[in-house]
Amino acid sequence: MSKKQSALGFQDGKKNGPVECLGMTFDNDGARRELEAEAEKQFLALGGNGFFLVNVGKAKPIIDEIDRVLAEHYGFTDEELDFIINYDIKYRLGAEEGEE
Repeated sequence: MSKKQSALGFQDGKKNGPVECLGMTFDNDGARRELEAEAEKQFLALGGNGFFLVNVGKAKPIIDEIDRVLAEHYGFTDEELDFIINYDIKYRLGAEEGEE
């Protein structure tokens, strides 16, 4: 049986029990579908122009894991990886000016 795939790359699959998608675990497929529907609504509200809003604070663990994989691939030192992961962290996570 083939799986239906949405415009954003989500796939229909499991119906009951925990579901993992985009590095997140949902209680069930219904909860995942709610996130998918909201994401597609936001995407279409922007005109479907290829731009998509991301809450960087929530995405940071996934981005950090991507940075770790790339750092290993390119042979970065631990110090270089630390710099990449922590670069402008207060701005990327939305801290106000003057906060640390």
